[in-house]
Amino acid sequence: MKILISFILITIIIGSVLPIHAQDYSWHSSNFYEPQIIFVNPAGISFRESRQALLSSQMLYTGLANDNLYNHHLGYVEPLQSIGVFGLRGSFFTSHLLKNNTFSLLYSRSLIQSRLSFGINVNLHHDSYDRSKFQLRDPNDPLLAKSTSTTALSVGLGFIYAPSADLNFGFSLDDLNQPDISLEGNSARKPLSARFGLCYRIFNLVPEFDLTYLRNSQRSETYYVLALRQLWLDNAANLSFQYQGNCLAIGTAYTIDRLRLDYHYTYPLSELQEISSGTHQFTLSFNFGHYQGYPTSPEIELQHPKAAEVDSNCFNLQAHVKDKRGLQQIRIELNAENFTTFNYTQKDKIVKVNAPIFPLRDGANRIKLIASNDVKKSVKEIKLNYTAPEVTPSIVSPPKVEILAPLKGEIHASSLQLKVSVEFILELKDIKIKVNNREIQLRGMRALSKERDKTNIEADLELEQGINEIEVIAFNDRGSGSRKTSILYNPIEISLYNKLRAVVIGIDAYHDKNVKDLNYAVHDARAIAKLLRDYFYFDHIIELYNNDATKNRILSALSTELNDAKENDGVFVFFAGHGCTGEGIEGGPLGFIVPVDGTFDEREYFVKNIPMSIIKEISQTIEAKHIYYVMDCCYGGLLLRSPGSPTQPSQKTYYEFLESLAKWRVRQVLTAGGKDQPVLDGGLNQHSIFTGILLRALKGEADFNQDGFITAEEINFFVRQWVYANAKDVVRGHPVYKNIEQMPQYGKWSGEGEFIFSNMNYSQN
Repeated sequence: MKILISFILITIIIGSVLPIHAQDYSWHSSNFYEPQIIFVNPAGISFRESRQALLSSQMLYTGLANDNLYNHHLGYVEPLQSIGVFGLRGSFFTSHLLKNNTFSLLYSRSLIQSRLSFGINVNLHHDSYDRSKFQLRDPNDPLLAKSTSTTALSVGLGFIYAPSADLNFGFSLDDLNQPDISLEGNSARKPLSARFGLCYRIFNLVPEFDLTYLRNSQRSETYYVLALRQLWLDNAANLSFQYQGNCLAIGTAYTIDRLRLDYHYTYPLSELQEISSGTHQFTLSFNFGHYQGYPTSPEIELQHPKAAEVDSNCFNLQAHVKDKRGLQQIRIELNAENFTTFNYTQKDKIVKVNAPIFPLRDGANRIKLIASNDVKKSVKEIKLNYTAPEVTPSIVSPPKVEILAPLKGEIHASSLQLKVSVEFILELKDIKIKVNNREIQLRGMRALSKERDKTNIEADLELEQGINEIEVIAFNDRGSGSRKTSILYNPIEISLYNKLRAVVIGIDAYHDKNVKDLNYAVHDARAIAKLLRDYFYFDHIIELYNNDATKNRILSALSTELNDAKENDGVFVFFAGHGCTGEGIEGGPLGFIVPVDGTFDEREYFVKNIPMSIIKEISQTIEAKHIYYVMDCCYGGLLLRSPGSPTQPSQKTYYEFLESLAKWRVRQVLTAGGKDQPVLDGGLNQHSIFTGILLRALKGEADFNQDGFITAEEINFFVRQWVYANAKDVVRGHPVYKNIEQMPQYGKWSGEGEFIFSNMNYSQN
């Protein structure tokens, strides 16, 4: 009887893969946070950012002596930059009659901003039978004598859609070709397996549902699995309960750093429970990078109550923020409006927040602290009630300071006469003047006029070369009042340029449907043109956007219209749009910019696009002493065969050397990326990463020595390091673009001079 039962059990296993799959209760087709998804849905491996190895062992106790069944699984995942993710897996089923080995190669790739992924797998099945164990059969039976093993190939595919970090849908098809695994042919085909699943995380609970449909020529069958996971210890541990029509299962998992251990026990609810003690399954997984388990939200710890009455309209927000995955951003909102934002390019794991929130409105105020990583965010809200005090009588107010002169932002003398007006009620105790945050000894302070509640004074100041921050502070018994101004001391009295000219080009919408439209190019170009006009007082700016930026119009602007430039003029050219590259027979790749009527068809590059070599030749026909090209486009690095080496700009001001640089001719180029690098469109405050950093540089952040002049060399150094860091931060975690690097390049085509921006727009307040 025992032998007969054993034979019936093995026959069932050979005829269908259902019982084998039914033992894998902990594996679901939609939950890609579980490492075992490699064994059921190939699309799940696309969410792996680092290599991963898995080992799973399953013991199926049938209750019969010497007839326990074993199922072993091996898995390995290897992400390959932007190509996709590859995987290897093996399954080894053994019993006293049958051995089934399956070896699989998997490939997966993410689509639609990592929301959708697809995967395929190719499987090699090898089944073998121990002829000596067929005790009810004639060992010399022709069927067994013919062969005791068979080999077959099958293919499968899978999809996972994750509309959010907490909701996943999975679908997979396995053994699409229903390979024959019988000894005699066409009698035992593996059934087509179709599986649909979903899971949804609610706080620390993860309900899961899987529906599986099996069909071959003999029969079809459908079954489902319901599961519920409870996450513990900041998602490092989980406890799961699972139900299928003929069994119950309980499991647990624990993660230590990169290592995770799973255990599941399954109890049958069918007639097998009378002879079986259940199934035990162990799984060990190891990540070679950081472990990619269930995402956690940042932890926000406020250092004060969540609600309070305050007597000041300035509230000092203090908090500690921790995050295992690494913070990307902390944002503070005041009364539903954005107050300030902090971005963390290095994915800091611990951040201390100490931010003054000002001003609070009279009455109820709400402050929100929002911390986010690449997947999830946390929000803490603080309710404050501020009652504004009654208006303080003027008799107790501190002095009011106004700076009367100089009102001009730039002078060419090393000293100036500072004129100040101070209004007061109570008698003044003292007046102090600071230059660059240092209190100075005045050569003299004279009272020009004095009334009952107002006095005008004058003082002589010695200045340093560069920008001088001047602060005047007046004191009385009720406090102090102050006013600041910025003065640029520039010993160069000559004008750097007679005229400044610019050509600004931006293209979003291309005529050719095969040329992908951009999102930020025109917006970037308009911002650059406005900055040139408002900050640097360019005399003439040619602006070409979208339909105006044809090949003929661009060439006309660069050649014909710039031919009016004279010897002491400066020319700035900015292009934001597509670039492309073609292969030359000799001399390496050829670079092109793509006008609005351009193409990506290599056969028409020279007909419809503008070769970068032509731009270089045009620059040699323009009389202007300085021309500076800035190219925010892919493969713009091809403008430079020999990029310049980055050098740290000097922290000191050398005006004589700057004056010499201004006299020498030069043709300079700054490109958004290297010759083999694509350029990211968007990612920084509604601008491309490159143009967003360039705008910061031109507004003064690149003025390393604070001399009031921004040289192309300073811009190049600033843009190069900040674009590289911000691009790495934007693409980090993206399964397709995560290994893309964007490194701006710069150099000189000819000459030894330097294009120089002189910003005259200094604040007087």
